[in-house]
Amino acid sequence: MGAEYGSLLICSHFIYYLNTNCEGIENWSVAEYISLKDVSWFLSRKARENLIKQAEQRIEKINVQLNVKKKLRDLTPLERRIVEVIRAEKENARILIIEDEKNLARFVELELQHENYETVVENNGRKGLDDALSQDFDAILLDLMLPDLNGLEIARRVRQVKTTPIIMMTARDSVIDRVSGLDHGADDYIVKPFAIEELLARLRAVLRRVKIEKDASKVTVAKQKIVKFKDLTIETANRIVHRGDGKAIDLTKREYNLLMTLIENKNNVVSRDQLLNKIWGPESNIETNVVEVYVRYLRNKIDVPGQPSYIKTVRGTGYMVRDEDDDQE
Repeated sequence: MGAEYGSLLICSHFIYYLNTNCEGIENWSVAEYISLKDVSWFLSRKARENLIKQAEQRIEKINVQLNVKKKLRDLTPLERRIVEVIRAEKENARILIIEDEKNLARFVELELQHENYETVVENNGRKGLDDALSQDFDAILLDLMLPDLNGLEIARRVRQVKTTPIIMMTARDSVIDRVSGLDHGADDYIVKPFAIEELLARLRAVLRRVKIEKDASKVTVAKQKIVKFKDLTIETANRIVHRGDGKAIDLTKREYNLLMTLIENKNNVVSRDQLLNKIWGPESNIETNVVEVYVRYLRNKIDVPGQPSYIKTVRGTGYMVRDEDDDQE
């Protein structure tokens, strides 16, 4: 049981705590604390019994022995931390599902609700875009072929104003389709038919990445850092790349990350797998030839016509950048 408590204590450092300014919170039961969303829920006996049942189910889910009727004021510090972890689990992510196949949309919706996500479903592309732009969601599950407005256009428009993670769901599985989806703003891509377990895993992965980025932004004050490579100047705080003449180079997020990864490993070969894990994440299911496509995109933007490419291809291994000019193999 100590190992379980230890893992919960670690998890507790990465969650939000319930605002404890509510009057009389120390007299609440564990069940009330875990399930609270509206104090009026506690006015009826039936509501209280339902809360206790919900709390017991959540405690059982993570295999912790705890008396749900016990008052918060009577909890030990360790028990209080465990309850906070369980309470935080109740804070559900809100997911927008844009899918015109109603049976599939309903199936995904039910599975997400079973995993305690809040869901909104739209079967029309334009309505889905309106929801995505007018409401706040933690992630968007987006079909590619939709009535009125296709998924690529939705992703492009959302990405212009929001950073909400987008997972594409489509039957198209060619490299070009995957690259197009990712290049239009999708964060991940899953091919139909898919196992619901894989979709849930990908959703958890993108939500984790968002949380890590948010946590990092809260504790880190961005300091402007200038990186120079040959005639390129990179302002890392605002991700601006420009040449010595001051002309800006418009790079996508992944193109920028690819360039910085190569520069950070200057004069060393970076394998395709390393680039894939660094830029798309270790849990992505993207094929390594997508890296080749993005290297080509990046070369087209940063290379000077008539000059050797900044990015050297090391056949059978990966890519590298070097300080000195060198002909590309």
